[in-house]
Amino acid sequence: MSLVILNGSATSSLVQNVDLTLTDLGDVTISSAQNNQILKFNSSSGKFENVSVDTIVAAALSVIDGGSY
Repeated sequence: MSLVILNGSATSSLVQNVDLTLTDLGDVTISSAQNNQILKFNSSSGKFENVSVDTIVAAALSVIDGGSY
């Protein structure tokens, strides 16, 4: 991914081309990246963290099911 920073004038030109990854962002924590993961916001840490899609699906199904009666 590249970030293009413009100088703000009507005839802006390329000032800098910076290569970035998700881990370069201050609010993202990636640990052991694997296939079939997504980013989930953790309000305790204030950061997005990688989690398995299966974890999200299981949590959603638990809410839909409503638990045991």
